[in-house]
Amino acid sequence: MFGLDYILASHLMLASTTPTIKCIMKTAPQITVSAVGLDRGIDHTKSVRGLNAFKPQTSPSPYGMGADTYIQGLAKGGVSVQGQYQFSGHEYPSLSQGCLFVDKVNITITLDSTIFIASEYKEGTCFYKAVLEHERKHRAVDRALVNKYSNIIVKAVNNTMKTIGYAQGPFDSSQKEAIQARIANVVGSILSQYGDNFSVERERMQTNVDTLTEYDRVHALCKDWPQPQL
Repeated sequence: MFGLDYILASHLMLASTTPTIKCIMKTAPQITVSAVGLDRGIDHTKSVRGLNAFKPQTSPSPYGMGADTYIQGLAKGGVSVQGQYQFSGHEYPSLSQGCLFVDKVNITITLDSTIFIASEYKEGTCFYKAVLEHERKHRAVDRALVNKYSNIIVKAVNNTMKTIGYAQGPFDSSQKEAIQARIANVVGSILSQYGDNFSVERERMQTNVDTLTEYDRVHALCKDWPQPQL
């Protein structure tokens, strides 16, 4: 009976001397969103004939199928959403244990968007100004969507990181890279999903700019539009 009590006491004493690791972040994590490509320049190098080469990639004409149309100006480009991560942590070599903290998630929305204005319409002319005004409406749509999705993406990433943990561990030190990759994959899948949503909504909203009423308004701004060589 005394022997059993002695052994039990020894185990309790050993357990009390084993260090306890707590993985607690000392600073609040940060999520930032930046947009690239909202203010790209204007391309004047292509004629109406050259812009017509983009027709298969553009939305259906508001004039209807089979209508004989040509492109005077164009806002063209895609969108992508990517993330970069900044990690910190603590290592406990004697215990082969570690902690990992996700300090920052930097998200970049890239818009590969360029405004084209047909070279037939020289800068300073009524025709140029009318086309540019219309194309800037497309750019305004992009700005509004960037603002909208910046908020949506930050909330989605923050909620996900709260679920899986901004602080990871303690874990076996050999698992550090695997944990970093898992976090990047989880957040990356969220960014990919909302990037797709952004693209779908962008296509719909940009199509809403290119209405028959809008085209008639633009053409009414100037007289004697030059007839291009097609």
